[in-house]
Amino acid sequence: MGLSTRRDGLRFVEDAVVGLRYGIVEAIDYTLLKQARHYRIGELHFNGAWHPVRDYFPEYDVRIASLRRVWPRELRRQHRRRLWRAVAALWHRSRHAAGVLLRRVGLLPPRSSGGL
Repeated sequence: MGLSTRRDGLRFVEDAVVGLRYGIVEAIDYTLLKQARHYRIGELHFNGAWHPVRDYFPEYDVRIASLRRVWPRELRRQHRRRLWRAVAALWHRSRHAAGVLLRRVGLLPPRSSGGL
């Protein structure tokens, strides 16, 4: 297995780099930006040399500049989504724990066995 295909490999960081390189904001996991900074985002490597992306994609710099204005909004959206997921998971666990505790002290009736 290559580095990019291993479970603990670089696949997700490389996905973030591709998202940054081509402006695919949905593909960018902003928690991986520190690792993605170590890549040459504006360059491609082939034929043994590094080449600027703008040489192969017309108006690349203009497109990336316009997409950079969108990135903070996408970052806030991802933060809200992660926060919501964490709150929902905590709510479910704490709600379950509270139910168990209240049943043990007798403040809630025991759960029925499912029969009618």
